Amino acid sequence: MQIVNLAAAAIALAPLAAAHYEFPVPAPIERRDAPKERGCAAQHPQHVYDAVARIANKDTTFSRAGLSSCSRPITVDTYFHAAVPSNATDDYMSVAQMQKQLQVMNTAYAPHDIQFVLKNASRIADDRIADFDYSGAAGVEGSPNKALEAYWKQTRVGDYKTLHVWFYHSAPELLGICSFPDSTRPESEKWLDGCHVDGNSMPGGDLNQFNLGGTAVHEVGHWFGLFHVFQDQDCTSPGDMVADTPAQSKVTSGCPVSQDSCPSKPGKDSIHNYMDYSSDPCYEEFTEGQENRMHNLFRNVREVMW
Repeated sequence: MQIVNLAAAAIALAPLAAAHYEFPVPAPIERRDAPKERGCAAQHPQHVYDAVARIANKDTTFSRAGLSSCSRPITVDTYFHAAVPSNATDDYMSVAQMQKQLQVMNTAYAPHDIQFVLKNASRIADDRIADFDYSGAAGVEGSPNKALEAYWKQTRVGDYKTLHVWFYHSAPELLGICSFPDSTRPESEKWLDGCHVDGNSMPGGDLNQFNLGGTAVHEVGHWFGLFHVFQDQDCTSPGDMVADTPAQSKVTSGCPVSQDSCPSKPGKDSIHNYMDYSSDPCYEEFTEGQENRMHNLFRNVREVMW
């Protein structure tokens, strides 16, 4: 695992000339109340939904045995970036905390033959980019904060199968947002691909019930092409288009073990699934169908793009 000081790597953020890079950096932070419910702003253009639907018609025929014999494990080169306030102490959104976040992700995805290899973890103390802000009706299409855009463009290295997660001091009104696999995205827009996460949700963060690292696991599920298990929020639509996640019309809050929002359909709500909005202690699993979906979209979209 390579941990690189961005300053030593000579990655110049020209629009952020005053930015101070260290690894790690000082960082105190004001504690804030945890959100009452998980907020994820993951959205997708219609053509992405249609593409997933086409994949769904194929991957429901796969079995776990078939997948393991026909599909090789996925190893994802991963880059973490933390943007913190300039008044910070060493232990806030630290490199050690990012390494713990990686462990949580690997624990969640390992049963599904997916491993994340941390190629670089960077940390920048700059008030101009410490708070996440984005524009776009169907996911992150830019930011009104041009310093943030410059930050993304300069730190987004690698290709379409390279995962980038940016962590922030705050992400108002949400815990995270992430891009979906999109076969129409040009290489010139690769800086828009990746996940943006409230850094206080990392293991040991300040968000009660949301500080075990589950948010990054959830958002990376979108990066692989998974929808929420409550997609469309009704009992009759295709929902997330995964055959083994029960119909679910209700967004989960907390960990209500008996929740069954579609009692006329088989199965209770997937409250333990990483693609629900449950609290972190409630998270436990992806399904076999979700595993198939992630492998198929990675192989058919992310692995073959630029």
